[in-house]
Amino acid sequence: MSMPNLSPEKKRAEAARHIALLHAQNETFLLHADALDRYCEACTVSGNMAAAAAWRRLANQTRGEAHWFSFRAEVLEDSAKHILEPQKCA
Repeated sequence: MSMPNLSPEKKRAEAARHIALLHAQNETFLLHADALDRYCEACTVSGNMAAAAAWRRLANQTRGEAHWFSFRAEVLEDSAKHILEPQKCA
């Protein structure tokens, strides 16, 4: 995320906006994974085990993507603490 020529306040606001977006994407993907789990359960109950396995794989993949968004948000949060501090000359 490049933020050239922005004031420190604007940099903080942009970083906060991006972090919030990543957290929202994480939550959305987790909700979608829950829906996929329900499809899996319905297929299991109906005896359609091949479809149940497919839905389970999709749910697990979706959770993996959700965790990736969460990880990216955490990294950006940690980085923002250091990036936005005044630079010291050696």
